[in-house]
Amino acid sequence: MLDHALERCRKLSTQPAASLRLTKQLMKRAQQALIRETMSFEAEVFKQRLVSLEAKEAFAAFFEKRKPDFSKFA
Repeated sequence: MLDHALERCRKLSTQPAASLRLTKQLMKRAQQALIRETMSFEAEVFKQRLVSLEAKEAFAAFFEKRKPDFSKFA
């Protein structure tokens, strides 16, 4: 079980921090807000993330057939 948790942590640590923070906000908000408000917020966040530098890196990495490097993003 600990090995699984450590592997998940390693995998999450390679993801863009800003996206992880916003995902956490979305998860918390979903528990507290009406579904319509949450969906509106989710759409806005998705729109922001889609044009982010992290997304550009992810798309470039995909087309270049390499792993994305999110380490330069805080």
